[in-house]
Amino acid sequence: MTDTPTIAGRPETEREKEVRAWFEKQALSAPDTLEAAARTILSLVTALIGALFGVLTVAAEKLPAYMDYPAVRGLGVVSAGALLAALIGALGVLLPARAQVSSHRIDEQARAFERLLARKSRWLKVTVVAFGVGVGALSVVLIVALLKT
Repeated sequence: MTDTPTIAGRPETEREKEVRAWFEKQALSAPDTLEAAARTILSLVTALIGALFGVLTVAAEKLPAYMDYPAVRGLGVVSAGALLAALIGALGVLLPARAQVSSHRIDEQARAFERLLARKSRWLKVTVVAFGVGVGALSVVLIVALLKT
């Protein structure tokens, strides 16, 4: 006859159960939250690219006076490049990735979930940084355009 080890402890309190349930809910909703953030940035980037091209007046026959400044042109290029990078980063968050796991192995499923979360999180960080750079450069271009018109 084998002795089964017994671990003494106290049962979870209601508060501890609530906290554990909250953390479990947060972990499972994290990919949805990351994807929602990426979709929001996608829509913001497309609107800002339209605004950028409006300010830079790419199609105008005679460019506005502020476009003679090399810094404005450079910042326009930086803004366009960064906003396009943010667009690509947001698509990286939304891009589905295949994950093969055994339906009987909880540890494999947990690792696959962690990898998925890490990948989406990395892409979202790239997106947010590129978006910040693009918006910052666009802000300077807009300020110069307002001051010089």
